[in-house]
Amino acid sequence: MMAKRRLTEDPGLTNLFGPLDATLRRRLRQVLHDPKRYWDRDHGLILNGTTFVTLWQAILAVDPTFPREGKTTDQAGRVVRDWARYPDSVLIGRAIRFALGGGKVR
Repeated sequence: MMAKRRLTEDPGLTNLFGPLDATLRRRLRQVLHDPKRYWDRDHGLILNGTTFVTLWQAILAVDPTFPREGKTTDQAGRVVRDWARYPDSVLIGRAIRFALGGGKVR
């Protein structure tokens, strides 16, 4: 858990307003710890305020086989199609490192 905390505390994680605040860093730790539970909520988090890359975009950059289409709901909010696949913690960690590297896989 300590490595996950260090990764999510990196000052390079930014959005349009600057460094991610404590709430967004907590959300990032949560999705890193339990991806299936928090993926719907957090896949759109901006990780780099310069490139505007989101968590989902960063995952696509490091794993081109990851689904490009997400969950679909009908007008009543019922799930018509779920995610074909959820990322695991390792993939999310790679995506965060990608965002921190300014778009370079490291």
